Amino acid sequence: MSELDLWCAVLLSAVDDALLGPSSRDPAHRALQAQIIEHARSYLTTPSKDLSTVCSLAGIDMPCLIDRMRVQIAQAPSVDELLGQKRKTSLNAITKKPKPPKPKRTAETYTYNGETLTIRQWSEKTGIRCDTIRGRINRGWPIGEAVTMTKQEAAERESIRRHKTTKIRHKRSSPGIAPTLYEHNGERLSLSDWSIRTGIKKVTLYARLMKGWPMEDVLRPDNLRGRTLITA
Repeated sequence: MSELDLWCAVLLSAVDDALLGPSSRDPAHRALQAQIIEHARSYLTTPSKDLSTVCSLAGIDMPCLIDRMRVQIAQAPSVDELLGQKRKTSLNAITKKPKPPKPKRTAETYTYNGETLTIRQWSEKTGIRCDTIRGRINRGWPIGEAVTMTKQEAAERESIRRHKTTKIRHKRSSPGIAPTLYEHNGERLSLSDWSIRTGIKKVTLYARLMKGWPMEDVLRPDNLRGRTLITA
């Protein structure tokens, strides 16, 4: 233990005596115990050369210590009360100020049709469950709809919302790819459009293209099955 720690322990011992009293609670020595408490309290709350020396060696400001101890001793039990109870083991148990009571939480109110009520009051008035109204409000529903819409109406509203969301999601995820256009006689059309124009199945047009046929033969409606393509 360092010298600083030693002198801090001396001061702490005096604080224990002043606020907690001696560790012994022997009724035969009650008068002596009372003297110890009173002496410790006087020592820690009165400027003196001895206290100044101890505080200096402990690295503690004496005026601050005195001010602090005067407050704590004023809040502590009297000497008789201290000797009449079991000794505390924690200084906080005797000097800690009681916590102020927590302010009561005010229920939030909602106004509709000129009437301002809490969720519970709206529930009692409309017959809609509190958690249902609260959930609707949390999802961004206008208060008028939250406290008036029936369960069936709410289900229909949700169905419509999901349908719209699905359509939007589908459009976003399927932007579409522009079809390939094929030119013939100055016109550029897709295979689907050429199929409609000529009456030839799209799969047949595609198969002819894969064989390397020129567009005028691809679009000929007569049967060219087995035709041999001659290229220069």
